[in-house]
Amino acid sequence: MPATHQINLLPTEPIFAGNDTIICSGESITLAGSGNFASFTWSNLVIDNQPFVPTQTQTYIVSAVNSNGCNSTDAIQVTVQPLPTIDAGSAMTICQGQSVQFLATGAGTNGNYIWDNGIVNGSSLVVPSSAYYTVIGTDALGCVGIDSVFVDVLSSPIAAFTPSVTIGNPTLAVDFTNQSSNATNYFWDFGNGLTNSSSTSATVSSSYATIGTYEVILVASNSGCSDTAKSIINVIPIAPPTVVIPNVFTVNNDNANDLFIIQSTNVKDFELFILNRWGNVVVTLNDVNESWDGTTSNGTELTDGVYFYTYKLTGLNGDKKEGHGFITLIR
Repeated sequence: MPATHQINLLPTEPIFAGNDTIICSGESITLAGSGNFASFTWSNLVIDNQPFVPTQTQTYIVSAVNSNGCNSTDAIQVTVQPLPTIDAGSAMTICQGQSVQFLATGAGTNGNYIWDNGIVNGSSLVVPSSAYYTVIGTDALGCVGIDSVFVDVLSSPIAAFTPSVTIGNPTLAVDFTNQSSNATNYFWDFGNGLTNSSSTSATVSSSYATIGTYEVILVASNSGCSDTAKSIINVIPIAPPTVVIPNVFTVNNDNANDLFIIQSTNVKDFELFILNRWGNVVVTLNDVNESWDGTTSNGTELTDGVYFYTYKLTGLNGDKKEGHGFITLIR
């Protein structure tokens, strides 16, 4: 009769390591086995129910022994998701008052970006001063990256100048006083075909020989920022020459009409001869601003009476004019 052996199959207990999970790089996780066991042993030196930081994607195995001495095992895969590489953009240098676009990338299509100072990603705005601006990007898995961008805000120059005159006759000489601020370079366009570049704010000059309207432009700049100031210079024709010659004067020392005085405008050259009744020249005036006191060229007083004069002049505009008349001398 053959020998028989009785084999008793002892039941095993179910053990559960947990559901597979995804975490972000640098994030901690706590693995805890579950089941009717007194203790749990994990692979990779993991301690049950103690947080740790995985460095890579890995499968962790948990095992336990029940009261019958039977061993149960289970596994969980922990996927370590790399953090998104957030790019806040390259450093920017702008001029005061200029707008900047803040556009971060790197969090993926469904990512989210939160900037400091309440900035909305992709928006443009004017920043008041130089500063770092930081953005936190979160990808679709909830992993977070951070980056900053420096915006250097340069003080904008202010262009300003004052011309010594803005209207006149040719040739018109004009001095331009530079009153700009926050600038290191100055470019002048005088509107007459001439320009000037300088690194100093010294007064500059130009002249205008032709009748017309000229726009003068000053561009003041520093490190790429600039401002522009403008002014208009009007060069107008020289008016024709005029003279007003009195017909009577009283040499009586009463300080009223004691001299023969000519009033004139726009006269360049002038010559006047005064003749007596016999046609003799008694005095010559070679300047329109000269006056006559009723004496001859050698100082002899002339008698009362009517004298004849004749004159020639050249105006500032080149016009020539001649005239004559009578003047009554009263003592």
